[in-house]
Amino acid sequence: VHYSQQSLRLDWLLDTRGEAGRRHPWHERKEEHEWQTQRSNATRGAALRLVEDAQFQYRLVATPEIDGGALRREGFRLMFLHHSFAVSEPERRAFQRLVERGGVLLADAQAGTFDGFGDRSDPGVLDRLFGVAAIPPTHAPVSPRAVDFRIDHRVARSLGLDLHGIALAGLPAFPEVLVTDGLVLARVGEIPVIVARPRGRGLALWLNLSLAPYLAWRLAP
Repeated sequence: VHYSQQSLRLDWLLDTRGEAGRRHPWHERKEEHEWQTQRSNATRGAALRLVEDAQFQYRLVATPEIDGGALRREGFRLMFLHHSFAVSEPERRAFQRLVERGGVLLADAQAGTFDGFGDRSDPGVLDRLFGVAAIPPTHAPVSPRAVDFRIDHRVARSLGLDLHGIALAGLPAFPEVLVTDGLVLARVGEIPVIVARPRGRGLALWLNLSLAPYLAWRLAP
């Protein structure tokens, strides 16, 4: 799991904009406010519980480790980017190499809209790797209810994937995102919710979904 301090800063800054920031300016906040109302904290916890509930043991891999070659040295095969707002050029190259040598790079809706210095990147740092464009530099909006969607098995077969028998539901995030040369594995109406792009021997997967409510969902029967 990608751990980027620059992304955490941007996550927090974006969370304080708009009406919420005007109601609770940062200099008046206490610690409990950050933990109870900061969306960035809740959704990060949701993403990690989701990985655990899928029976995976994760390790947080920080930007300096990635820059130092940890992904290749430790033989990682699956890299998950959650709220990776900021992606540096060395990180981009490391993610690309992971995919090319047969790994899977998986990201939720927000990935690489800022560079490693926290500057807005247009096009996004990872747009070409995922085959998408126009990801907004904001938090993924949370829809009021989850919707069911189906996998396009024709596309899945072209990628060598057998995904029959899998039922999916989720919260579509950004309707304005464009698919360039990625392959759409699933849609909700006209909104692409799973985009795959093979590269080398591996696969980059972008999920246009919000994971924020998962902490509550996992408590339901």
